[in-house]
Amino acid sequence: MVSSSPSAELVAAYVLRKRKGATQLLLLKRPPDCPYAPLTWQIVYGHREDDEGSEATILREIIEETGITPKALYSTDEVFSIPRQHTDGNMRVPVYVAFVDNRDIVVLNDEHVAFKWIDVENAGEDLYWPVQKKTMKNILREFCEKEPSQKNII
Repeated sequence: MVSSSPSAELVAAYVLRKRKGATQLLLLKRPPDCPYAPLTWQIVYGHREDDEGSEATILREIIEETGITPKALYSTDEVFSIPRQHTDGNMRVPVYVAFVDNRDIVVLNDEHVAFKWIDVENAGEDLYWPVQKKTMKNILREFCEKEPSQKNII
């Protein structure tokens, strides 16, 4: 069950799977006509709808963008700070980690044109934003190199 939490306008998730002893990260490629960072490889992002909480938003976005329902969803203490377009402020983006089954099949919606699974140790090569690369190191340490803390499970 997804609990209630303070809502953010935008949320993000690192979608992971375990396969053949390795942990892999799902990356989604934005289309060429995307107004923001076209043709870049991204993690899952999503905007809140109506009165959704952040946790409900990221769960919905993972399902919409990948066709996969996570088997486990975790909150993290990571927050991206992204400049708001056409304003002087920044948007705070809470970061989640989702684990999916290695047999799940990705079905993209129209927001992306391709997907790929990459080993988490090599994720820094493909992640577009520096904050994504920095956060990936923390995700690797806290969610891949050891068992994730059950206090963060949603």
